[in-house]
Amino acid sequence: MFSLPVLEISRFRRTLLTRLALLIIILIPTFYGGVYLVANWNPTGHLDELTAAIVNDDQPADSPSSNGTDPTVVAAGDELTGQLTGSDDAGFTWVTATDATAQQGLDDGHYDAVLHIPAEFSASLTSLGGSDPRTTDLTLTTNDAHNYITGNIASTILANIRANLAKTTISTYLDNVYIGFNTIHDSVSEAATGATQLATGSTTLLTGTGSLTDGLATLNSGASDLSAGATRLADGASTLASGTTTAAGGASSLASGASRVADGTSTLAQSADDVTARISDIRTSIDTSLNAIDATTLAAQVTESRDAAAAALTDQITALQARYPDDPDIASLAQTLATIQSTLTPATDIASRIESARSTITGKADQIASSAATIDTQINTLNDGAQQVATGASALADGTAQLATGADTLATGASTLATGASTLSTGTGTALTGAQQLRSGASELNDGAKTLAEGLNSGVASIPTYSDTDRANRTDVVSSPVTATAVRENKVAAYGEGLAPYFIPLALWIGGMITYQILKAAPSRAFASRAPSWRIALAGYYPGVLFGILQAALLSAVLLLFVGVETPNPVAFTAFIALIALAFTSIHQALVAYFGGTGRLIGLVFLVMQLASAGGTYSINTSPPFFQAISPYMPLTYAVAGVRALIAGGSLAPVAMGVIAMLLTMAIALSITTLAAHHGRLWSMKRLHPSLSI
Repeated sequence: MFSLPVLEISRFRRTLLTRLALLIIILIPTFYGGVYLVANWNPTGHLDELTAAIVNDDQPADSPSSNGTDPTVVAAGDELTGQLTGSDDAGFTWVTATDATAQQGLDDGHYDAVLHIPAEFSASLTSLGGSDPRTTDLTLTTNDAHNYITGNIASTILANIRANLAKTTISTYLDNVYIGFNTIHDSVSEAATGATQLATGSTTLLTGTGSLTDGLATLNSGASDLSAGATRLADGASTLASGTTTAAGGASSLASGASRVADGTSTLAQSADDVTARISDIRTSIDTSLNAIDATTLAAQVTESRDAAAAALTDQITALQARYPDDPDIASLAQTLATIQSTLTPATDIASRIESARSTITGKADQIASSAATIDTQINTLNDGAQQVATGASALADGTAQLATGADTLATGASTLATGASTLSTGTGTALTGAQQLRSGASELNDGAKTLAEGLNSGVASIPTYSDTDRANRTDVVSSPVTATAVRENKVAAYGEGLAPYFIPLALWIGGMITYQILKAAPSRAFASRAPSWRIALAGYYPGVLFGILQAALLSAVLLLFVGVETPNPVAFTAFIALIALAFTSIHQALVAYFGGTGRLIGLVFLVMQLASAGGTYSINTSPPFFQAISPYMPLTYAVAGVRALIAGGSLAPVAMGVIAMLLTMAIALSITTLAAHHGRLWSMKRLHPSLSI
């Protein structure tokens, strides 16, 4: 059973070149898979080998402060440049350059990327805390004419730079916002304290305006009473002035008559001889004079007018003094009235004297008439009395004149008082109205001040304040409220391990292809024997099995020991890739056995179709519908899935499906090889002279 495979292999021992051909069969998968994986093992870990230029045109800008302090100068472009050029984790190796130098370097490939920081970079970042926030634009330029993947990597780096800048900018803004909250809290607290003081003061003002209103109401009532009393006083003073004027006229007449009496008595004294003869005439003259001067009526009128006026003034002034005890004008008015009363007091005595003088004169006249004998004696007495009467009449005239003058003054003062009292009454009425309006306004002010104080005190309680630690924590959380954590189950260590499930089966496919480019799919000697077709198929497959196992073992050893591929189960990993090698070898044997040299071309086309539908790099769901449709029927699909599960770990279901798929593939391929061996016993012109030989 194994003689034919041994004979097939033994023919390669003839020369060194044939022996090297067998070695190449074993080494090709390892060389292909190992070299490709090593070259792509961890490209992102060597991004620092790429040089990128920074063109910093930024102009520093002032950053406004929310707590009233002086603004700070922000040079965000310099800070970003410093962070990138001074960090080992910034992706590229960053250097600074001018715009022209950077563009030239990008064009000739000296720079892999150019980052341009605009002039308004700092101003735009600081505008977030102002009244005109605006965005800024960082430009990272790559050149696909030199490398396309570099552009994708640069986009990722730019996204990280942008995210870090956004977080830094938002953190600065939020820190100012929280400081602003503290400032607002303090300001509102001060305002609340002031509003509370305002409310207290407005309450005092309201109480004072109430007292003022009550006092003005009382003053207005008193001013009205004063005006009425002053009017009555003016009327009484006018009446008094009229009466005293009349009294002054009577007193003047009395003084004139008394003077004539005095003259007559003097004449009588001087000419006693003529007294008797002329007694009748003197008596008549005396009667006439006395009848003309009705002293009783005059005294009664003066007394009545004075007493009435004095009583009225006294009552009114007493009432005013009781109501306005501290008013100096009223006190002066009372003093004036007392002076007038003291001045009027002699008028009563004069009236009494006039009455007494009249009685005396009448009596003397009667005595003269009844007894002429005593004329001389009585003339002297009469002369004395006449002189007294003349003096008294003169004094009465002077007094009534003064009384008339005082009454006039009193009338003028009372009139002025009445006018002033009326003005006072009007003024107090206006003041009372204003005080009432002031009280109404004070009431509204008090209500508003209380409402304001309550609102501000309530507002202070609702405005938060933040300590430095709390502010820093809140700024960090709010600037990045959502943390995105990418959890990768069954994570592989490097990019190369992610590609390994794709390139390991591909390398084994290439190995199987090379195997049957050198070995024969079916030994030629077997067709001349009586061996059944299945034995012929196996005879050609056994050398492929041997080389497939060697290929898988060597590839597994190099990947696990030298390249750095890790797997939780190295034995299962090696066994599975050996199974893949056997399955792919059987496919290439079948293609070459059935189609001859054309089968190698078909194998290459078949590889291309499998690479497009295996989902080795991107998920098959991202491929066009055609490749998604053929993917389940391609052995490479199951080989990739199984190797991926053995490297990354996790469920072994893909491995089981892979084993089944590989065994089924071998069965189908060996059946085709058997059929090809059966047809190989028949020779035809096409077989003898093929139209295409590969």
